[in-house]
Amino acid sequence: MRRWPNRYPLPRAAPATPVAVIENGTLPAQRVVTGRIDDLGRLMREHAIAAPALIVIGEVVRHGAAAAQSDGTEINALRLAI
Repeated sequence: MRRWPNRYPLPRAAPATPVAVIENGTLPAQRVVTGRIDDLGRLMREHAIAAPALIVIGEVVRHGAAAAQSDGTEINALRLAI
């Protein structure tokens, strides 16, 4: 992951705030990576996330994950949650 541009300040959030990164959203190659905001950089490096990617921060990530567990469609649930 490149360095976070100064013109986009990071939100002030607790380290355990849930985060999801959606790469290539709505495309067949879509990937979703979830974790905590304090681990965002590592997640993006470890999973080699590339542009275009959308970062979702906050409780909406937990709602999407809960919906995914109920019907087994993780990617679709996170699309709907956003």
